[in-house]
Parts: sequence; structure tokens; C-alpha cells
Amino acid sequence: MERTCFKCLDEIKGCFADEDNISNPPLNATYWTTYGNYGSSVWDSNDYYLEIYICDECLRTSKATVYKVRQEIPKLVVETWNKDEKH
Repeated sequence: MERTCFKCLDEIKGCFADEDNISNPPLNATYWTTYGNYGSSVWDSNDYYLEIYICDECLRTSKATVYKVRQEIPKLVVETWNKDEKH
């Protein structure tokens, strides 16, 4: 399976040598899934989900548009993601 970054379209390799193994996690990247949500006019499905990959460099340079969310019962805590913060 060929994987490319959703933003820059660079190729993303797997962590392990077996590139054909779909469960091989991405190296220097993250993957994201969504089943869609109410209100999207592009994607909202009960049967399938979308999966995208974002390389670490694109994630790092786009932190201003990313929110960290932590669930604390009974609320969600939403914070901006500091560009200098390491995780």
C-alpha cells in the first residue's frame, strides 16, 4: 500500500521492512481516521471510514491549526497546540 502525506504528498514509509503489511505503522508520520460527521457535505458514512497520513514535518509546521483535546468527564478540554511543545 502506497502512503503519501495528505498535505505535502511526500511518500511515507512504514516503520518495519514489510511495506506490504497494512498494519505496518507509518514512520515519521501519523495516520487519522474518520467516519465523517453530521454537517459534512463531502463525507459521512456508516459503512466505511477515510484514512489519511500526515508527515511529522507537516504536522509540526501546521500546529497553529491543530487542537489538542482531552476528555475529562463530563467535558472536553480543548487547547491550542503550542508550536514549541514536544510530544
